[in-house]
Amino acid sequence: RPFVFGVYDCFTIIKDYYEAQDINIFPYEYEWEFWVKGKNLSIDNFEKEGIEMVTDGSIKIHDLILMALNSDITNHAGIFVGLPAAAGALFFNEIFQEDLTNASTIQFDVKGPINNPVLERIN
Repeated sequence: RPFVFGVYDCFTIIKDYYEAQDINIFPYEYEWEFWVKGKNLSIDNFEKEGIEMVTDGSIKIHDLILMALNSDITNHAGIFVGLPAAAGALFFNEIFQEDLTNASTIQFDVKGPINNPVLERIN
């Protein structure tokens, strides 16, 4: 899906993913750059849903991952779908910290079944 804030963004992807798991999340309204305005919508709203924060490393498949990108306030989210995806994210994070310019030119091919994907670097 192409990125369209409020239509096809991290929240709508998470909402759709959980609905496929028969878990319904209330469709909260949110504005562009809410985090710049000091609003922590992820933490505030997800706590209302009964989602508990895990800080002991006991993450499981289907767990929600909250991130603060270029901000002190959570402004992005994803879903933990397994170790191969997380390993790719960790790998990317290491590259990202070292050199953003190089990271933006790396391309990967994802092969294998959805429950056991394999990342292969293309360039």
